Amino acid sequence: MKEKGYGYQTISNYKRSLNASFRIAIADDLVRKNPFDFKLNEVIEDDRKKRQALTEEQEEKLLSFVRKDRVYKKHYDAIVILLKTGLRISELCGLTRQDIDLENRVIHVNHQLLYSKETGYYIETPKSNLTKKYNKYHEDSLPKITPHILRHTFCSRLVYFH
Repeated sequence: MKEKGYGYQTISNYKRSLNASFRIAIADDLVRKNPFDFKLNEVIEDDRKKRQALTEEQEEKLLSFVRKDRVYKKHYDAIVILLKTGLRISELCGLTRQDIDLENRVIHVNHQLLYSKETGYYIETPKSNLTKKYNKYHEDSLPKITPHILRHTFCSRLVYFH
């Protein structure tokens, strides 16, 4: 698959599915051995780019820039929500006013905005394996910032401080 141009993550996804299928086949006594029971990174190089979390300084620069910029300031609240909650962009886009409980400081995530070529945009219950990258913001003093970078930053801080 690597020779055909598939990336590590795509190959890993196929391997994971086949591994699970063979585990079921073993449990059902259809086969005796699982040929996909190995560590992929021992067979091919993991060429995925490591996700980078923002430093506290970069986070402050981003929020300061967005807060002051006349074009981006309308996105300030959304960026803060992504940064401080770890929501996926699709989950943020699916939020309604009823989902935000300011009194109890809770955001209820029970649907997300998705897109299909056949039907266009629609709202559905969240699925953890669905993500979509949206327009990226980039400034010389900051790395490329995607909604997932904000999610990764949130998760990194959560692990660090707990």
